Amino acid sequence: RDDLVTGVQTCALPIFLYQMLIKTGISCTQLLEKRVSDVRNKSAISYYRQKTNQIEYQSLDEELQRELSLYTHSLPMDAYLFPSNKNNQPLNIYLIQKRLKDISTELQIPIVTVRSLMKTYQYHEYAKGGSRQKRIKHILHLHSTEALESYFGISLPSECNVSCEELVANLNVTHKKLLDRKSVV
Repeated sequence: RDDLVTGVQTCALPIFLYQMLIKTGISCTQLLEKRVSDVRNKSAISYYRQKTNQIEYQSLDEELQRELSLYTHSLPMDAYLFPSNKNNQPLNIYLIQKRLKDISTELQIPIVTVRSLMKTYQYHEYAKGGSRQKRIKHILHLHSTEALESYFGISLPSECNVSCEELVANLNVTHKKLLDRKSVV
């Protein structure tokens, strides 16, 4: 895990960003705008919800809090969480989408998009049941199970066959292969 976190800050697209997208469900654009001060030593991350015109909070699980601590420990508080190597700006969303397309091609799976990562998070949170179902319904502004099943295009929870952790692991391995291949060329 330490080698992953150390390598994250030097690679072209942080693998950690995938984990943040999958585990928080916050939009990529909003995550890219976050600074270290927004997440360091925090148990939740705030984000602006355009549909409701409100600031909302997404709690961070203990694992993600630990990884954020490791990831940000050497970064200044005013630095972007996911900085570009070329300038003092955050990474560009088009780079993220291109890399996800490369990874999808490498894995020989349908194209993974930023939106599909968020939908993965929403689906897995909903499939866990309880208060998480209410939260996902609230986030999506859906009030019935039927509407949510239609949104996901499935009958819940029988089609939940890949965990978020497995998806992150596959993305990590493939991303590393792509980086290794580019360094050889």
